Amino acid sequence: MPQTRDAAWRGFFLTEEGLSASWLAGGPGIDIKARAGHLAALLEDFEVRILLLVRDQASFVRSLYALHLQNGGTLGFAEFVGGIPLSALDWLDIARTYQGSFGQGNVHVIPYNAECYQLGTPPYPGFLSAIQGAMGISDPVEVPRNHLFNPSIKTNLLPLQLAANKVLAPPLARDVSSLLRSGVTEPVRVIQSVRQNRGREDAAAVRAALAVEAVKQATEEATPFSAEEQRAYLANFNAGNRDMFAQFMADYDASAFLAA
Repeated sequence: MPQTRDAAWRGFFLTEEGLSASWLAGGPGIDIKARAGHLAALLEDFEVRILLLVRDQASFVRSLYALHLQNGGTLGFAEFVGGIPLSALDWLDIARTYQGSFGQGNVHVIPYNAECYQLGTPPYPGFLSAIQGAMGISDPVEVPRNHLFNPSIKTNLLPLQLAANKVLAPPLARDVSSLLRSGVTEPVRVIQSVRQNRGREDAAAVRAALAVEAVKQATEEATPFSAEEQRAYLANFNAGNRDMFAQFMADYDASAFLAA
């Protein structure tokens, strides 16, 4: 968040998603160290605050997988996660990289997980007010967490989307995604909606894609971590996450980021 010394300017904001997506060959991957250096050069003479919003790595890759399916992907969950190098999910390394370019006191790390705000005495009730506090807003306002503008596909519906993506034309699969994200979650209702909006032929294609056996197979592929698998995955990041909370988020509960 650059701020000029001119009191007439309150500041302006630059946002960047996917800072850790450098493993995506055809996607928005970036060189994090180069990006930090370029931003530092671009924002020279500004007062800059870097705000990093982080969530635990297990729920992060689960969310990325939902986005993969939402965008028409056909990989199973295990294959998708297996393609993400663990080093790309080292939030502490990213934070320290930006500290190297902007200074230790100018980088703020904020937890996304609701659990981090529910135990102990966190300074803010949620991540939105925590962001506002880091921005210097004197009276932060929290927004309910269910106030979503761009909802993702819910975990239990991922098999339906995977089954659709595997056999349907992309435009029709996107329609299925829109329906699932808007609250039309029963296959029969999805089929009815497609028939109403696109006709019988497309409805028949969706009916075949969402047949019981097809969804059963997709369920085996698209089901995210079990509780045990999630603990094992988070164990890869225990040391870094613990140090990250100690350095940047000492007033927040770190349990959601650590393998139990």
